Amino acid sequence: MRSKTDVCEYRSIVADIITNKDFLQTANVRHHDSTVYLHSLKVSLLSYHLAKKLGWNYHETARAALLHDFFTERRRDIDKASREKCSFKNMHGFSHPYTALKNSQERFEISAREADIIVKHMFPLTLRFPRYKESWLVTLVDKYLASKEVSVMLFRDILLHRYIKRLGFNVN
Repeated sequence: MRSKTDVCEYRSIVADIITNKDFLQTANVRHHDSTVYLHSLKVSLLSYHLAKKLGWNYHETARAALLHDFFTERRRDIDKASREKCSFKNMHGFSHPYTALKNSQERFEISAREADIIVKHMFPLTLRFPRYKESWLVTLVDKYLASKEVSVMLFRDILLHRYIKRLGFNVN
C-alpha cells in the first residue's frame, strides 16, 4: 500500500466483503499455487491502486476485483461435472465469472459497473468485450497476476524436478 490512508480507505471500501463468512470460504479453494482469497485480494489491491492513480472509479474497481473469482467449489469438481455433461461452455474458465456474479449479487449490492467487471474479467475467453475501462483494468491485472502465479509455480516445479534428479532418483 502507498500510505496508511490508502490502507484505511481500501479496508473501508471492501470491509463488508472481507468479513463475509461465505467470501472467507474462498481461502479454502486452491487457485494455481495459492488460494482464491489471496489471488482475489492481490487483484483487488493492484487494481485499486492503478484505478486511483488513473483517476478512475477505484471504489467499484476494488470491490469487483475482490469478487471476480467468488466461487467456493473446487475447479476440479466443476470441470469434472462439465465433462460429464459434455458442455464446453460450463467448463470453469467459461462459467466461473457468472458463478462469481451470482454469488456476489446474493450477498452484496452490485452496480452495473461491478457486474461488468466480474463477468468480463475472463475476456477474451468469454468472448464478451468489457464495457468499462475499469473492466479492462481488472481483466489485465488478473491476467498479469495469474500468469505470474503460474510461471512461479512451473519454475518451482522444474527446479524441484532437477533437484530430485540430481539426488539420483529416477524421474521421467
